[in-house]
Amino acid sequence: MPDPRPDFATLLHTWRDRLSPADAGFTATPGRRAPGLRREELAQLAGLSVDYLLRLEQGRARNPSPQIVGALARALQLSRTGRDQLYRGAGLLPPQDGTVSGHVPPGVQRLAARLGDVPIGVFAADWTLVWWNVMWSALHGDPAAVAPAERNLARALFGDGPGHAALRPILSAGARRPSRPRSSAISRTRRPATPRTPNLPPW
Repeated sequence: MPDPRPDFATLLHTWRDRLSPADAGFTATPGRRAPGLRREELAQLAGLSVDYLLRLEQGRARNPSPQIVGALARALQLSRTGRDQLYRGAGLLPPQDGTVSGHVPPGVQRLAARLGDVPIGVFAADWTLVWWNVMWSALHGDPAAVAPAERNLARALFGDGPGHAALRPILSAGARRPSRPRSSAISRTRRPATPRTPNLPPW
């Protein structure tokens, strides 16, 4: 059976060339040779190193994780169909219906890109931060420095005290979406309650 993963490199390069800098929040300067995003711009948006992105585009890095593919799909502002194609090109199953989706629609990303001077963070239904802009990082710290599992607002803020009530909708979401382990993992890793008001997360 042919390995589908070389197609991932082609898809990645093609979609990078298709996304205009303005739609991604970058200024297109005179004399710019790249038809779409520069490699370093896509790496910045996806929270990856330029070297790793280069290896992905050259087919030398052949096992991207679902988290990396999802970050690239969001950075490239892919439709749900395009996102699924990118997952399959990486040899991965696309996110299934009935899960808490981390997909950010292209229209939302274009709107956020045009508000580049406003800190913007986009959260999934379980309060996991899935997209942010440069101003958000400047104000709250760079979420890329935090493990994806720790980018959950409820996990960062609440322990077992009164704030636990805020977790009930998330726990209910986990019960409705058993194929998505993230919500149940949040409830298993709640910190012990403390008498003080919880601090805001570093991001």
